[in-house]
Amino acid sequence: MRIFYKIDMNDDGKISFRDFKRSNLKEILFVVAAEEDINKVREYFSYEHFYVLYCRFWELDTDHDFLIDKEDFSRYEGHALSRKAVDRIFEQVPRKFKSGTKDKMGYEDFVWFMLSEEDKTSARSLRYWFSIIDLDNNEIITPHEMEYFYEEQVHRLEYLNHDPILFVDLLCQMNDMIKPSFEGHFNF
Repeated sequence: MRIFYKIDMNDDGKISFRDFKRSNLKEILFVVAAEEDINKVREYFSYEHFYVLYCRFWELDTDHDFLIDKEDFSRYEGHALSRKAVDRIFEQVPRKFKSGTKDKMGYEDFVWFMLSEEDKTSARSLRYWFSIIDLDNNEIITPHEMEYFYEEQVHRLEYLNHDPILFVDLLCQMNDMIKPSFEGHFNF
């Protein structure tokens, strides 16, 4: 899955020759062939990483049918994701599920989510999360869309007895950091 996540830019389950040539997979395969301990090669192959992913999946899959429903998934990292984000993921906005079972996430889908969750610096991960926030799928994140998700976070902060930052202040900070061409409108 890690290989396809990084190299299969069409997300069609195939690696084109052009994508293969652009990747470092060939070099990594030579490194793996020369290395006695595959766990030392961290790029695509790591039993430890696989084991952690598998254990996280298994913990969420309470009935152990190798499928996770929305209720199971919402428990991820102690309910770290907002209900609205979970809904968008299960609406299959960032990526269509490959599980083949309606409203259920399979292991492959979970790994794809986890790779997007763990490293938010890759273009693939940024696209995943951007699509969750872009409610109208127009390639622009507006203050309305951000506030839709922020509302839930404000309630969480208040519940935990924290003082939330006003949304207008957060928006001002984002405009100052990102400097969009049209204030308050952020494109990919």
